Amino acid sequence: MSRIDYHPAVYAATILAIIAILVLLCPPARSDLAMTAKYIRAVDGDTIVVDLGGNIPSIFGKNISVRVAHIDAPEMHSKNKCEKIAALKAKDVVDNALRTANKIALISPSRDKYFRILSEVTYDENSLSQLLLKKKLAVAYEGGTKTKVNWCDNK
Repeated sequence: MSRIDYHPAVYAATILAIIAILVLLCPPARSDLAMTAKYIRAVDGDTIVVDLGGNIPSIFGKNISVRVAHIDAPEMHSKNKCEKIAALKAKDVVDNALRTANKIALISPSRDKYFRILSEVTYDENSLSQLLLKKKLAVAYEGGTKTKVNWCDNK
């Protein structure tokens, strides 16, 4: 069996061709990406479940949990009565806004530090996080250590 030695220029050209193909097939991440979604349910004030729009296979696009960006809402499983009441109100506000919306969009989806899908969520061009902040059913949050909130005082 004979061995064929290729010239280094052939190797270089092959590698450059592979890189060019990958660049064309794999565009860079875009911060302006927006996807349509069909609302399924609210888990709590800052987590929803959706079906993604487009030609995404159901294994990847059905019943997808999405963490709403820029906010932290009260916890449903809190032992604090005020926090639990606020959590139920936040969940109801989210459910009412998204259930009646004509268009729901996920803007700039990414992964958070726990690898959950994190996205700005809009309904009929309105910000879901801004709605919850305005109603004092969430606090601003951009990751990191959460500040302790007294949900009894946050009315």
